[in-house]
Order: sequence, then structure tokens, then C-alpha cells
Amino acid sequence: MKHHPAKLILQMTIILLAISSCNRSTNFSFIILSDLHYDSTDVREVVIDSVIRRINSMGTYREGAEINVGGEMTVGEDVKDDGEMTVGEDVKDDGEMTNGGGVKEGGDIKFVAVLGDLTQDGREDEWLRYTRNFGMTGEADLKYPVYEIPGNHDGNIDGVVRSGIRERNLAREGINRSENDLHYSWNESGVHFAALGIYPGLEWDPDCEWCHYFHESFRDPEMSLAFLETDLKNNLQHPDQPVILFFHYGWDGFSLLWWTEAEQERFYNVIRDYNIAAVFHGHDHAIEHYQWKGIDVWSAGSPQAGEKTGRFLTLDFENDSMHIYSTDIKGFELINSKAVNRRN
Repeated sequence: MKHHPAKLILQMTIILLAISSCNRSTNFSFIILSDLHYDSTDVREVVIDSVIRRINSMGTYREGAEINVGGEMTVGEDVKDDGEMTVGEDVKDDGEMTNGGGVKEGGDIKFVAVLGDLTQDGREDEWLRYTRNFGMTGEADLKYPVYEIPGNHDGNIDGVVRSGIRERNLAREGINRSENDLHYSWNESGVHFAALGIYPGLEWDPDCEWCHYFHESFRDPEMSLAFLETDLKNNLQHPDQPVILFFHYGWDGFSLLWWTEAEQERFYNVIRDYNIAAVFHGHDHAIEHYQWKGIDVWSAGSPQAGEKTGRFLTLDFENDSMHIYSTDIKGFELINSKAVNRRN
């Protein structure tokens, strides 16, 4: 049988392209916020609204080097040269927003994650402000899907915030839910994400001395660790799939008051044999990177600083790299990059 060289080359090219397509990882981006602390005042809502509009503009912003903002980000007040917006001030910045020196073009923004303390006191009016502005699937002021978890400010286990998150989880498509509907996970572009509430635990540990200052049930992690253990066993796409975990308390000095060493060890024993690419948490309102037992941990900051805007995180997955940027309404600052293999 005679083979034509040109035909063989074409067939081999098609096969190689198919293999390459299977192994190629889709570039994508997502945003992490924490500690919104919606309260009963319009000031806080105005501040966070300016950040929401900043996020909505980031697709265009990241595709080009700069955007002329004019009055778009000022909410009637304005953007100061230090990157903060102060309510009640009128300092015009008619310049241009740049990419801060070499920020790479991001992939599609898939979602925004909010890591607790959505509200100040867990009240219904505060929760309504959150849902009105953030929506759930891009239908509200925020134009991207949002995934949220409760924090210590978000009320008790039967309060409006945790109950509201449960209801939203029942309506979310493509997630794996815990038995109590509070905790959940999903896969995105080769990465497994798990949202674990206030912290990854079982029931509240009475050995948490600081927690005895409080008597409300917000202390209870509501079996998030049991959900995580089952989730990692059953819902990974392959055993080495990279995993990113979201919860409210971390290992900064303040967070360590809120969960015990025994709880932390139980958590580590559950995750130690998996490919944990990163942990992101809130609570301390600061952006910082550190390691816990060799695992990369980032604190996500807060988009509000009282009457001023704050900072949050933007993440880009580019092939087998994860880039983490500290972000405000003026621009990006690359703070870390790490290798993350998303291929089978």
C-alpha cells in the first residue's frame, strides 16, 4: 500500500494538534474580596459600589494598557492619587489608569469570591445590600458570578446570612453541596475550588479560649471539614488536581484566636495527601502571603477601609502558572507567582 508523504504529514499534524488541544490549559482569572462589612449606612455602600465598578471594568482594563477614567470611578467624590477613593472629597484625577508596569493580559474573569464578613452585624438590611449589589450570576451591579462564605460578623447559624447562602447554594448550578447546603465546591478550568465557611472544622471546639468571650452560634464551623474530606475523595477530576480553598480565618495573629491547634491539625490531616495549590482567607483586612506547613496562604485584604476604598486580589491562571496581584481602583501590583500544573 502506497502512502503519500503530504497526506501523512497532514494526518500527523492533525493528531499533534488534537493532543496539544487536550493538554492545553484554559487561561482564566478570578477576583477575591473579603470583609465588605455592609452596614446600615450609604457611605459603605458607595465605597463598595466604586470597587464593583472597578471590577466590572477590568476585562477592558486588562486587555489594554490603560483606561481614561475621567469621572467614571468617582461616584461624585473622586479618586485620589494614592489609589483610594474617599467619600465626601472632590479631588479630581483626570489622568489615566495604567497597568502598573507590565501586568499581563488576563484571561476571562470567571467569578468573584467573597471570603466572609459580608455584613457588619448579620442583619437583614445589610444582607439585602449585599445581594442587591453583588447578585449571584452577574445579574446585579456586579457583572460576574459570585461565590460567598460567611464570616464571624455574619450572624448565627440560623441567621439571615447563613440561611441566605444556603438558599443561594440550592440555586447555584454546577456545585457540590454539603449536607447542610452551607459549604460547596466546583471545578473551573482544571482547578478545584472549595468554599468552607468560617473555617474548616467540625463543631465548635470549647478549648478555643477567645471564643468564650462570645456565646453566639456564629462560632460553629458547621461540619465544613467533614464536607471537605468527602469532597476531596469524590469530586476531584483526577488525584493530582490542584485545589484552592476559601475560608474566613487563617493563621495570622488575630485569626489564630478563633480556632484551636487541634482543629488545625485535623484540617491538615485531611488535606496533607492532596495537591493544595493555595489557601485564601479574610478576617484581618490585610493583603499578605505566608506559608503554613509548606502550603501557600494569602490573606485577601478588604475592598473598604472605612470611608475609603481598600485593596483586594486578582488572580490569573496562565498555562501552568498562577499570578496573584494586589489590586485597587487605580491598578495592579504583582505580589506572587507560582507554578500550578492543571493538566492530567
